[in-house]
Amino acid sequence: MSEQEQRWLDARHLIMTRETELQAAELSNDVAQRAVAEINLINACYTLIPVYTLLQVERQLERVKGIQGATGAQGVPGTQGLQGTQGLIGPQGPVGQTGPKGDRGNTGIQGPTGLQGTQGKQGDTGIQGLMGPQGPVGPTGQTGPKGDRGITGIQGPAGLQGTQGIPGIQGTTGAQGIQGTTNIQGTTGTQGTTGTQGTTSIQVGETIEVVSSIATSWVRGKIYQLAPGDYDNLIFKTPDADTIPVQIRGGSGVKVRKVTINGNYLNLVNLEVYDAVSPITTRAWMVDVAAGMHHLTLDRVQIHRPDRTYYGRGIYATRGGNHHVTLKNCWIHDLWGPYYYGIGDSDITIDGGVYENNKSDAVEHSEGIDLNRTSNLIIKDATFRNTEGTSYIVALHYGATNWKIFNNVFCQDLGSTFAVGHGTIADNTSADAPAKDIQIYHNTFVLLGSAGGRSGVTFWVPDNVVARNNFFYKCTKLSMLGTNHDYSATYDCPASTEYTKAAHDIAGVGDPFADTSFRLNSANKHTGQALAAEFGVDRDGKPRTNWTRGAYE
Repeated sequence: MSEQEQRWLDARHLIMTRETELQAAELSNDVAQRAVAEINLINACYTLIPVYTLLQVERQLERVKGIQGATGAQGVPGTQGLQGTQGLIGPQGPVGQTGPKGDRGNTGIQGPTGLQGTQGKQGDTGIQGLMGPQGPVGPTGQTGPKGDRGITGIQGPAGLQGTQGIPGIQGTTGAQGIQGTTNIQGTTGTQGTTGTQGTTSIQVGETIEVVSSIATSWVRGKIYQLAPGDYDNLIFKTPDADTIPVQIRGGSGVKVRKVTINGNYLNLVNLEVYDAVSPITTRAWMVDVAAGMHHLTLDRVQIHRPDRTYYGRGIYATRGGNHHVTLKNCWIHDLWGPYYYGIGDSDITIDGGVYENNKSDAVEHSEGIDLNRTSNLIIKDATFRNTEGTSYIVALHYGATNWKIFNNVFCQDLGSTFAVGHGTIADNTSADAPAKDIQIYHNTFVLLGSAGGRSGVTFWVPDNVVARNNFFYKCTKLSMLGTNHDYSATYDCPASTEYTKAAHDIAGVGDPFADTSFRLNSANKHTGQALAAEFGVDRDGKPRTNWTRGAYE
């Protein structure tokens, strides 16, 4: 065998090896491996067969591109048979013999788009050429499994109020009403509609401990449910370990004679505080708050004595420094004394509820809400009825700062003898500090002053007291002393030397109300002045679009 024959055999063996490598790469679906194998095959064809002419190499490459191998030429007779090398793909065939006809060349591998590689000529069913710079697009990922349906939210508690809420804030058999026969009924009380049937509803994560005796120390984060019964003095004196509140719930059949608060972060819920034990002439401090207490919430708490001839003060917080105290939908009534008496406090909120039937005389002088040197006060959506003394709401001493009083109803039974001396909302003639930044908006005043006292708004030491969009019906001795007032509606109100009609005030006659809650008939709804957004919802929770005067849009 000559040297060229040997070199030709070596070249063929190398090409077959590279073909095998390329086939393996194709089976593995490894694009990078396949590209390397294709290049190696081309290099084998170009660099390892120097004995052949370029034409012979190109024929070999056509075979690589998938062209069917040419039929092996018949070996030239002779001993050396060099001419028999014509069929590159044919089997080796014995040299020097006339040799059998060369076997049909192997079908070319799926060539890498030929030598040009520019556009990767796609050999017959061949794979993409080398120059496909981006390579084959990866397979589209399978669609991920559909996410599990979210867990249905746990329904919130039906409300904390037990079984039937506070037994009706129903105005003690109903006030006599405007007609003299129809009861005013204290807006049917802030009863929460038969209570939201709480006590049996437990929020996720709540742990309720039922207790039948009063503790002196309560564990923070716990909810205590008082078992039915009469309790003497509920003392809350829990150290401020943190800001986690303690909640103490009452309910049907639970009565507490007195509550003493000497700790912070306390929620009293649906509790009746009722003192029928203390003598009639003993001042009963029903809820007694120590100095500096804060983050206290009374939610649907009822506070009262047997009737208004018994001495009693509803909430007594005169030691100063209390802050963030909230009364929500409470019913405080039948006391010979004030509903709430506080000095030197801040951030006090009275939200909803009914405050009615107190008593005041020379022996035990009183008022409704008496908050002295109090700042950041909000009183909204509440009903104040049958109140006597200095005022329904008063800063009796030491001034007041930043009060917002809106969406409230102040009313009195027809023919009653209740009267207030200074006006419905007022300060004192002897106040030693001004009432500063007081806003009185969208309140309804009904049948006030009929027993001889003042009605309306009276401030003797004012500093920016503003009243807007209020409604007055049959209010005698109507006062707006010391008040920047406008956009009032006055119906059947006698002339008063303490009230001067403002530019946008409207006077009317006749009963303007659609019901005993003092919603207005449509004919008596008068557009008022647009105010800040925080006053943009009425007593029923409706957005104010016309800023209708009075508590209801």
